[in-house]
Amino acid sequence: MIKKRESAVTVHVTGDTTGDPFHGVFAFKVTQSQSDRFREDALRREYIGPCPAGMAPSPETQAGAEMLAAINVRLMSTPPSWWINSRNGLDLEDSNILISVYNKIMEEVLDAMNLRQKEAETAKTEIKQHAETITKTE
Repeated sequence: MIKKRESAVTVHVTGDTTGDPFHGVFAFKVTQSQSDRFREDALRREYIGPCPAGMAPSPETQAGAEMLAAINVRLMSTPPSWWINSRNGLDLEDSNILISVYNKIMEEVLDAMNLRQKEAETAKTEIKQHAETITKTE
């Protein structure tokens, strides 16, 4: 069974708007609790703000809020100073930085999910084989 509950990724990216270098390590939760999922949704809504009827946020705003919420809820330890200084990514001028951090974290999350799926399939096969063995010996 998978025991990996946290991980870390290193980011080395140059801002596409500012040209500034952004380097640092992000330690994060690979798996989330129900509370984490609720907090992520609440944070996403907070970032977007109120939306009058018929005035949905732009796709860019929606995607940015989803990425920021996912990152900030998963963080396990102090992120790089530039992340903190940008109000946890809110004030970044370079969208590629946010996208890079999000993609790196979600790659790890997806890898962990795929590993759990493979382990589940292996366990299922083993149980089925064991059941067949028991049935044959009876």
